[in-house]
Amino acid sequence: MLEKVITLSVDQLKCFDELRLKLQDCPLLVIRTDNEFLYKFLCLMNWDIEKTFERIVAFYKFRKDNAKYFLFGPISLLEKMIKTNAKFLLDKPDRYGRWVYVIKVARYVGANNVYEIAQLDDLWFSAIIDHPNTIKNGVSVLIDAKDVPLRLVSWITPKHSKIMSQKSEIAPLRITYHIVNSSKALNIGVKLVFPFLSADAKKTIHFHYSDWDSLHQWIGKEVLPVEYGGVVTQLDYEKLREKIYNNEDKILENMTHGFVDPEPENWDNRCSFLKKMPEESLIPFKGKTNIYGMEFDIPFTRIELECIDHMRKLIRTYPLLVIRLDDNFLARFLNWSGWNVDKAFEKMLTFYKFRKENAKYTPFAPLSDYENFIKSNCLVMLDQRDRNGRRVYICRIARYLMARSIYEVSHLDDLWFECVLDEPETQKNGVSVIMDVKGMPLSLLKWLTPKHSSVMTRKADVAPLAIYYHVVNSSGLMKVIMPVIFQFMSPETRERVFFHYDDWPSLHKFIDPETLPPEYGGTKELDYENLRRLLYDREDFLLEYMTHGFVDPEPENWDHQLCDVAR
Repeated sequence: MLEKVITLSVDQLKCFDELRLKLQDCPLLVIRTDNEFLYKFLCLMNWDIEKTFERIVAFYKFRKDNAKYFLFGPISLLEKMIKTNAKFLLDKPDRYGRWVYVIKVARYVGANNVYEIAQLDDLWFSAIIDHPNTIKNGVSVLIDAKDVPLRLVSWITPKHSKIMSQKSEIAPLRITYHIVNSSKALNIGVKLVFPFLSADAKKTIHFHYSDWDSLHQWIGKEVLPVEYGGVVTQLDYEKLREKIYNNEDKILENMTHGFVDPEPENWDNRCSFLKKMPEESLIPFKGKTNIYGMEFDIPFTRIELECIDHMRKLIRTYPLLVIRLDDNFLARFLNWSGWNVDKAFEKMLTFYKFRKENAKYTPFAPLSDYENFIKSNCLVMLDQRDRNGRRVYICRIARYLMARSIYEVSHLDDLWFECVLDEPETQKNGVSVIMDVKGMPLSLLKWLTPKHSSVMTRKADVAPLAIYYHVVNSSGLMKVIMPVIFQFMSPETRERVFFHYDDWPSLHKFIDPETLPPEYGGTKELDYENLRRLLYDREDFLLEYMTHGFVDPEPENWDHQLCDVAR
């Protein structure tokens, strides 16, 4: 019994009884209610009955809503991953009495999917979570970022990042993180994951890199293997894994806890995600589809679906190219290329090679990093289309001064365009860009270097949509800038540039005045806050987009097709 190990006061014993009474009000929540089980929740919430009850309900609701991230099946399902030693518990605690849980991120490559990574945590923690020392002191997680391959970044999607961070925060134990060694993938991962962490969670993370003296202030040398500056020369992984196998009955029992769905069919096949999914079938699509919260009519024909499937097979011959493979994503390149598969595939490779070679011009940060520039309304996508079905994008060049650099301008362009690139109408018709050169200051000439001009114009050429430019208003500087920019434009792009100056009837031949604000001869008052919702409502989608591209740092590999595919 718990009382034989821990001395409990009379008031604490009353807390158990009061908590059990509250749990009776949740008949669909099936858990143990003995003192040993409830103790960890009460300790975590400092014996506050109401907060403990809320935490228990929140934890099991989270587990029910995100069942794929928890293990619901025999340990043998993760046998292969267990033996990679990607994660394991050391046999001695740190200086604060915490178990030390080692994570070697580079070994994640042995997992089939990100769910197995999450389930492995569940497995190890379930083996120790009821131990009094774990409840009292928590766990120290040692994350080794050495040699993490860039391709693992593809798993750091907004959804996975959000759920994994929430899972660690809502778990009924205290976790402290120690990050050692470093890699390019770590830097990317931290930037993507940190926005999802609470302020309290961020305080539990300590970066040591290869400063072992710093690490040893938390975890003593006598606990650590030599690779972390410790004195343990060899780890007996078989013995360490006994913590799992000796507690298998308890681990399996924990899987039975949680909310019972009044409709049991909703809980069927909870482990089915471990099975390989079948290849997408070529069924003509009818009706609406929902993509990242955006609903579209996408009536793909049989021939178009065959083109999409053919392109998907070509992409799979490039395992180093990490991108979405859904129909609508691939359709953006096929629409751009007149549904010529070879041409679309070549343009896709060109696009992602360009992004790789010019990474500074590509966004790789949450929207909060661009907050001030977004609110300057220098760049904004309207919510209506022109007379040719194109989205209308306003670019007020004088306000470039609100940006920290030309790179920030490029980043925000990318984010706005990515928000609309899944729209079938935009894929087919393109975007009309109103280039407002009014009041363009001389100080902007510092950004008009040959490199910036070349990259920015090339970027517009390789983007997977047709862009039409409408230059309005005028300035003395425009006569200097235009000849410089034009020399870098392709002939096709030059043909899509139209000069209207302040001739609004000329502009209105392309864009209805009811779509435009008064400053361009229109009648519409723009609600900029509402227009910015296009960005903020799709931030998760944009963060995932940032992870797309070639993950091999060696450019010579990009031009090497690894498999032959019959065309």
